[in-house]
Amino acid sequence: MPTMWGARSRRLGGRNSLPFCRRLPRSLDGVAAAGRYEGLLRQVILRMKRRWYLPLSQAMAQLFADRLRETVAQWKPTFLLPVPMHWRRRWVRGVNSTEILAQALGRQVGLPVADRLVVRARHTRFQTELSPAARKRNVQGAFRLRQADRVQGARIVLVDDVLTSGATCGELAKLLKQAGASAVWAAVLARTPPGSSL
Repeated sequence: MPTMWGARSRRLGGRNSLPFCRRLPRSLDGVAAAGRYEGLLRQVILRMKRRWYLPLSQAMAQLFADRLRETVAQWKPTFLLPVPMHWRRRWVRGVNSTEILAQALGRQVGLPVADRLVVRARHTRFQTELSPAARKRNVQGAFRLRQADRVQGARIVLVDDVLTSGATCGELAKLLKQAGASAVWAAVLARTPPGSSL
């Protein structure tokens, strides 16, 4: 079953909910994760970051969508937004696994995927290399919104592969709410266990 974190988790998640996690940014209304970023799931996610593992990414995206579709449907979102990757990193990897996850989830819940709404305007360091405080600084101002009118009043679900401190999704949520989004959640394939420094 999916695990949930965030201010609205108890209301939406029932017995699968976890208490509010203070590590999450205030700009996020909640987070749902298909699993924990450890063991086999961690190994799979690392492989999904390379183009030659595309079939694996597609299979995992289907499992992700199956696992989180009910939770995401309860949020009644307007659309899904995959966390954008800088063009340089995408060129090196040849694939953006967050877009594959978002497309699979969009098909399951019947929602559009706004994969061109936001761009990563600045090339940032890998978040895994940084402390929690440095992660927040690393992504500040890293994103640019292309169509602000599409965000006004929207209920948006960010899609990412892993959430640790929440700095990246938190920065995106802040940008979207400043543009008029009414609510922003995150649906992720894996959540780093609380207390972990990964």
